[in-house]
Amino acid sequence: MAKRTPSQTGRLASQRGKSFEHDMCRQLFDELGIHFKRNLEQTRTAGLGDLIADDAHFPFMVECKRRRAGNGIPVGAWSQAVVASDIEAGVHPCVIYRYDHRKPRVVVSFSAIVESETGRRTENQTDKADISLPRFCKVVREIMAWRAEHERGNQQDASLSEAQSNNAENRFGKSATTIDLRSASGKLRSAARDA
Repeated sequence: MAKRTPSQTGRLASQRGKSFEHDMCRQLFDELGIHFKRNLEQTRTAGLGDLIADDAHFPFMVECKRRRAGNGIPVGAWSQAVVASDIEAGVHPCVIYRYDHRKPRVVVSFSAIVESETGRRTENQTDKADISLPRFCKVVREIMAWRAEHERGNQQDASLSEAQSNNAENRFGKSATTIDLRSASGKLRSAARDA
């Protein structure tokens, strides 16, 4: 068997990577019901994730890595995922990786695990957990559920605040926070004259 040239090796690795990304799009849809597509811009622009979810509430930036052999997360993959994620906007980094003849694994930050369990966000992006793909999908569902509940609570608070404001306007004829200084000073003057 002839040895592959570097260009052939690069093409083969690219094909394997694309195939893995397509496979992950299918598996994530089967588990989560969210459609994913390959991010074609990531080949032209550095610092972007590999997969794009059609649900804006999906809480992860996904980096995919497929290798022939090895143990644990591929070198440099985590730092690439952290750069691609927008931690301030609540998008956690994750790396889905797979070695030949093994099931996919997912590396996520402890902050994602904490949010999935408690609904609270933390800043710990350095400590990582290496979990199975089904466990990752459970983490995703839990985070999305916590965030949806929090959003509903904010909407209910806003509705309650608006209802209280409308109630005050109905009782006093104007907004409770709006004071007409001219009419107030006129009433004070007339009250002082009458006294």
